[in-house]
Amino acid sequence: MGYTCGWIVELFYAILYLMKQEKIVNKESEHRKIAYTEEFRNLIREYPGIIRRIREILRSQELVNSEVGDVFEFDERFNGKVTRIKLEVKKNLKDGSTTFYYLKLDVDGGSFFIKSEFWPSRGKGYDEFVNTQDVKRRLKNLSWVGTVEHTFGYQEDGGQTFFISEWVDFPLLRDYMVELRLKIEHLQLVHDRQAPDKSMDMWEQEAEELRKLRKQEEELEDKMRTLQEVLPEFHDLSSWNMFYDEENQKIYLFDLFKTDQSLFAGWKPPKDSTNF
Repeated sequence: MGYTCGWIVELFYAILYLMKQEKIVNKESEHRKIAYTEEFRNLIREYPGIIRRIREILRSQELVNSEVGDVFEFDERFNGKVTRIKLEVKKNLKDGSTTFYYLKLDVDGGSFFIKSEFWPSRGKGYDEFVNTQDVKRRLKNLSWVGTVEHTFGYQEDGGQTFFISEWVDFPLLRDYMVELRLKIEHLQLVHDRQAPDKSMDMWEQEAEELRKLRKQEEELEDKMRTLQEVLPEFHDLSSWNMFYDEENQKIYLFDLFKTDQSLFAGWKPPKDSTNF
């Protein structure tokens, strides 16, 4: 009886675990691929036309002429706004130019990051969604690391791609590490200074703070090396593609691709061009 009850309890918790798992819709055709979470689909259903409005903004000359921080009008039904975060126009030596869009969507109390770009060799929204889902699963046993919460990915052959995730309001790990190293350098200078009013207690406090900061720096570097060992097939798995939550000491990965994301990766000049 006890054995049977134990089995039922284990089954019950297994069912609860499965119920809590993120439900993903994944569709592929010959030329298009799309994936999204059930939560994002519900948001689209609640606010029909929201994707169309985002695409209108992305195609507008108003966006091209805007500056970082500019807010775009949104249908009042959506109770939200779109803010330009970044826009880059890169020169394409072969085809002219391409534009990269980065926006923040605020709607119904939630915030999302939107990335849209057109480039044959990089930035595929569906691929990024699938990769993020894979990495999230592979890192589930590491409590100190996670991924951005991906919600939507889309790509089509020769067309624009979209990737949407929940907004992350943490600094890049790269920037955090720069600040950490500056703190260490400054405190080391203070510690080495032979000030006449410096007591032994003060000297020991400085030394202890230096040990803590250096230990934190070493631990973060070890974690980055661990991630590169666990996910060896991913490109650009470095501090500039990671957020850091200092309070919870947790790293969040983003921009996850298994191919080189350099702008001209794999590009070769036409045969009739002259190489200088």
